Amino acid sequence: KDSTTVTIDPVKLPPGENTLEAKVIDSIGGTATAQVKFVVTAFAPKVSIDGLTSGETITENRTITVNTDSPQTPVNKVVYSMDGKEIATQTEEPFTLDLDVKALGVGNHILTVEATNEGGGSGKAIVAFIIAAPPTATPTATSTSTNTPLPPTATNTKVPPTNTSAPP
Repeated sequence: KDSTTVTIDPVKLPPGENTLEAKVIDSIGGTATAQVKFVVTAFAPKVSIDGLTSGETITENRTITVNTDSPQTPVNKVVYSMDGKEIATQTEEPFTLDLDVKALGVGNHILTVEATNEGGGSGKAIVAFIIAAPPTATPTATSTSTNTPLPPTATNTKVPPTNTSAPP
């Protein structure tokens, strides 16, 4: 009795029903065929976010990039949610999102990114971050002048007439 082992990597197969067919040929040319049907689960893509880290405090707008690793079937949808509310959906790469700090507002926020692949598998990445109020300008003294009145530059002094007549 001879036997053969076959290793199947489900990540390299499409999700759903698949068939493995084995064909055996004996030493005199006789053949036998057997089929085994099996179901491959749709694997969830791995999702990561670049440009924003958990616990980070930001004060300016920024663009984040979503990276997906889905070797079984390609990612065909990415949904962005902020604080539990869907804010954007994309169906093709590159998967990026511009964060507008003014529109989001000061405070704690949670960004959830869910990527779904053609096989129906979905994966998530979640980042909690803080939007801080932008720094405010602090007034500084730029002059040391005092309000000392200046002396007048002209006076209205009456001068006696110089044309006086002399007696003859």
